[in-house]
Amino acid sequence: MHCCGYKPPEYIDKKEISKKFDIFSLCAIIIKIVSGPESYPKCLDMPLYEFVDQVRKNWRKRWQAICSSDFSVEACCRQVETCTQIALDCLEKDGQKRPCIVKMIEELNKIEPGLIKVIDTIANFYIKKEKYLDILQPTQRRRETVSGMVEWDNRQETSFDAGKELIVGREEIKKIMASSIDSMSEKIVILPIYGIGGIGKTTFARLIYNDTNLKYYSQVWVYVSPRFDLYKIGNSIISQLSGKESHANDLELIKCCLTKLLYGKKILIVLDDLWENNTIQLVDLKDMLDPRDSIKTIVLVTTRAEEIAEKMSINIRPYKIEELTDEMCWDIIKQKSSFEARHDKEKLVCIWKNVARKCGGVALAAQTLGSMLQSMEYDQWINVRDSDIWNESISNDLSLPNHVLASWKLSYVSMADCLKSCFTYCAIFPKGHKIVKHDLICQWISLGFIKPTLLSSSSQLCEKYIVRLLGLSFLQYSIPPSVSYL
Repeated sequence: MHCCGYKPPEYIDKKEISKKFDIFSLCAIIIKIVSGPESYPKCLDMPLYEFVDQVRKNWRKRWQAICSSDFSVEACCRQVETCTQIALDCLEKDGQKRPCIVKMIEELNKIEPGLIKVIDTIANFYIKKEKYLDILQPTQRRRETVSGMVEWDNRQETSFDAGKELIVGREEIKKIMASSIDSMSEKIVILPIYGIGGIGKTTFARLIYNDTNLKYYSQVWVYVSPRFDLYKIGNSIISQLSGKESHANDLELIKCCLTKLLYGKKILIVLDDLWENNTIQLVDLKDMLDPRDSIKTIVLVTTRAEEIAEKMSINIRPYKIEELTDEMCWDIIKQKSSFEARHDKEKLVCIWKNVARKCGGVALAAQTLGSMLQSMEYDQWINVRDSDIWNESISNDLSLPNHVLASWKLSYVSMADCLKSCFTYCAIFPKGHKIVKHDLICQWISLGFIKPTLLSSSSQLCEKYIVRLLGLSFLQYSIPPSVSYL
């Protein structure tokens, strides 16, 4: 019987079950155990010498906190270092080069006695020894298969969970708003949604977009961007409604196409991130969206400026997205950091208000902060809370609060160098650009940003990096969601 989820390369590539199949699986699990609950994801991407050094440092910190005078911290570190090195030797891609079980036992017998007692001490430190395996990953869930084998469902590596916004404090008003605009008798309803950057305008628009009251509407989502282009907006609507690419360069032709496509339909259009403030341009935009022969057209507009929201308004007052309370921000941080699964949550509860207050009521700051804190220890939470970055003036853009920029900067500073390189490379894409995920992975690998490790191929590491960037809100899924596009 092998350990599910930790299959060796020869099985993944050729479905070949070698004599040392189980040795690979067992040692992969050992590596996961000795790495510790928060450090395992980071250790996987390190060179081997850094990996062993990081594991030794992590365990040294734990033993210094809990070992009695009967134990030598240095001896314990040597034990873990030996176990780690043996396990790494067993992860050799060439099955013939892996040590046999007899050789492993010989190596283990060379280390200092007392290893079992140390492990028992650590297990008791985590409160309940029988639940030791349940905390290997803060977001893992144990499930039993039909055959009785145990698998681990690691939600941290689920891309859609990582990139999904957490909805806190907006659900009730969304229901009221969606029902209200659907029941209005006017043929065109424009609902402007405004607020500071990162406050949750796009998330709120997406909530209405997905509301069951509006499921019978033909739906269109257009990212407008700071560079206003009426032709681009019109062609995007045509392309989404017709299913065919449109590149018309005549405004009258665009209006004619829209008239045909809107005829006899109920349409929901989202214009996300509108920056244009010119009154004439906005009048032309509303004229292009005139329903003409449609049954009804609902337009949601998100913008940072109240003035733009007022100019776009026709028959319903613009809706301002208000700041979240500290308690709401803490709810987001807890979910994004897998707080309830942490072994040190009792200590962290004491500082929650100080951490949540750093978000300034901005949902995006809370999401970024929570995702960053997920892999951090208690002392690192304290360092984040007390960082001088929160007090820096990072931008003169008053519509994007410092809380968001500070949380982004902290996240970037805490990234591994290889992840920084991958993220920095994404700067070649303009804001709002749809990135083909597979193409991005190929580019990262070809440029040498990603190197395979014993446990993960380059492609697997790229997938993890994308999940990480989604969790930090540095990337987001395209709308409507797609596995292929970011």
